[in-house]
Amino acid sequence: MKDGASSEVLGNPLKSLKWLVEKLESQGMPLKAGQRVSSGTFLLPESLTKGEWKATFDKGLSNVMLHVNR
Repeated sequence: MKDGASSEVLGNPLKSLKWLVEKLESQGMPLKAGQRVSSGTFLLPESLTKGEWKATFDKGLSNVMLHVNR
């Protein structure tokens, strides 16, 4: 399990994602469909493997549960 406060990165993970998208675009390296981005953390996202996955959020966002069969 890994956890941390998303507010540690520019106060909101959406702000950090917006900054990253704009920065890469300005340098001629736009994000492409399917690329993984880890916003609000310095940890890389886990590779999706078989099993139960859960993400918990605050600030009024719902939790996410995912069951992977393959």
